[in-house]
Amino acid sequence: MVESIFSYFWISFGFGLLSLLNPCVFPLIPFTVSAFTPKEGEQKKNYLLESLVYSIGIVFTFSILGILFSIFFGASGITKLATNPFLNFSIGIIFLFFAYALIGFDFILPPSMVLFYSRLEGSSGSGYVSILTKGFIISIATFSCTMPFVGSILVTASKGEWFYPFIGMFGYGLAFSIPFTLLSMFPIILDKLPKNGRWNAKFRGILGIFEVIASLKFFSNADLIWGFNILSRETFLSITIVLLFINTLYTLDFFENIRLFFSELKNKSKYQITLSLIFVSLIIYLSLGITGSNLGELEAYLPPKQNNYSENNPDLVWLEDLETAKRKSIELGKPILINFTGVICTNCRYMEENVLNTKEVKKELSKYILVELFTDRGTDKDDANQEFEEKKFGTNGIPYYAILDRDEKILSTHLGITRDSDEFINFLNLQKN
Repeated sequence: MVESIFSYFWISFGFGLLSLLNPCVFPLIPFTVSAFTPKEGEQKKNYLLESLVYSIGIVFTFSILGILFSIFFGASGITKLATNPFLNFSIGIIFLFFAYALIGFDFILPPSMVLFYSRLEGSSGSGYVSILTKGFIISIATFSCTMPFVGSILVTASKGEWFYPFIGMFGYGLAFSIPFTLLSMFPIILDKLPKNGRWNAKFRGILGIFEVIASLKFFSNADLIWGFNILSRETFLSITIVLLFINTLYTLDFFENIRLFFSELKNKSKYQITLSLIFVSLIIYLSLGITGSNLGELEAYLPPKQNNYSENNPDLVWLEDLETAKRKSIELGKPILINFTGVICTNCRYMEENVLNTKEVKKELSKYILVELFTDRGTDKDDANQEFEEKKFGTNGIPYYAILDRDEKILSTHLGITRDSDEFINFLNLQKN
């Protein structure tokens, strides 16, 4: 019994570490660093204690709230929370809120919000409440893309088994919190760096602009679920490019003295020049994406291209109804491949653009009747798809791939994301990896 508990804990811990490779985790890095970076002239804090509290906030959210949501609202409860458009929009606002605080634009915020923020950060007691809240935000923001493993645990919890799911979620959350805890200690390193002029304020400003960029992802999530298509892929990229251009000028002190900018350009430090060249390189790279070029890893963060995946692949027909697929399977004698996916799923976008879209994988996909079942739009059809995934496969994680015969017998399954096309081809060939 004890050995099985430890084994389950370490397996869960390992999956937590693997989840850190998910694309949707990366935008939260500037949020964590910026949340703990002190303002210019601010007194030194107890970073070690604050980092511990931050870690507790993340672990608590995963291990306690995840289990409670599953018991009271079913395994899909936490997924529906993470994909709720109002929550995603609110997280985007929170990111902007901290970005404004970082950059120093407190005068832009309503006085009531400035007063609330000051009180929240002012005393040590309420400050720790603020830190716990930040840990909660990190966890909720990543629930939708950590679901491939978490979903299996929460399905177990929804059936009334709480002890093993608690151990699993605790181990998972503990592993997941490690890099964010280390990042929250980053200001300790900043304290040891030389303070050349307004270096600290400059660093906060750069992070603040990146936090605005990170907020776009959550506004995009809400936009996709609502179906407004206001923040299209091209618009998303255009705004990001403009913000990176502003960051380039800000790094080179353009806004401090516009009139003398060009004459003083040769006097900039090597760090300013290097950082600005990195920003310019990103601008050029993202500009290629506006023309339709594949941006590799970055595709996971972006809204899908205007035409959906099926329309982008006219040689492959993706159905959206399993019953139709079963009839086609009988008619053509082909097995069925189900792609459980979502409109705001970062890992799904990565798989579609970088794995399913490769020539070799598309050749194998042609041997199947293809079905896309969306699970995150909150419609009756999506809810039914998610319920089917839970009952049939014991998980509600996306992306999730399953090969069935025409009688719905499971032939093979593939959980989550892979960067290895050969691994996915082996799955399509019904080979064990």
